[in-house]
Amino acid sequence: MIHWLRRARRLFDRDPYMVVGYRSYGSAQRVLVRGRAMENEGITPAGEDDSIWRNLVNSYRRIEADPLPNAVVRATVGGATVEITADDEGFFTEWVDLPAPIAATAGWVPIRLELVSPTAGAAKVSSQAEALLAPPTARFITISDIDDTVLQSHVTSLVQAFRTVLLGNARTRLPFPGVAAFYRALHGGASGAEQNPVFYVSSSPWNLYDLLVDFFDSSIVCASLTFAGS
Repeated sequence: MIHWLRRARRLFDRDPYMVVGYRSYGSAQRVLVRGRAMENEGITPAGEDDSIWRNLVNSYRRIEADPLPNAVVRATVGGATVEITADDEGFFTEWVDLPAPIAATAGWVPIRLELVSPTAGAAKVSSQAEALLAPPTARFITISDIDDTVLQSHVTSLVQAFRTVLLGNARTRLPFPGVAAFYRALHGGASGAEQNPVFYVSSSPWNLYDLLVDFFDSSIVCASLTFAGS
């Protein structure tokens, strides 16, 4: 029923298409490509002075975002180009083998994504994703939860949790005191220059991905690290 309603809406919906690339990881020989093909709902960048109404509108747009079922996305990374077919919710995930090894010191590896099908008229729809390669200096990897570990989400209170998600934004959500320094210390290691990767997992829906990434990038909790997703 839901899929039928979505198909009916697309007959009249004029929202442009977009491809969202998710941060991922890889090795010198292969890279994980992740993302979602969907309609662009026009979510505006977060600001510290945004009104509750603006935050609520952006939250609604995230929740009601329409996927592009079975979209075909072309991914180019490290000299390799593959076409990936998304699932019925527009999500795509695939390991891409590289024709030649990437230097272990590469750090963030860029991934170009281009929507092949469905088409959006004459305009090309493309975006960038990136994958993290652990450098040879790394001694360990940290895997951390987000909700009520790094970010004050109030998941034990349903009312407070909904208020935080729906009426706030990435600039109003707060990390726990001392978290930024702690994770930077893990990243730096004993020498301060180890660049140990930190991966984050969350039970939040992928619709909140942009909010979480914006939070990490703006709060200096770990702007140089990666969000692995759920």
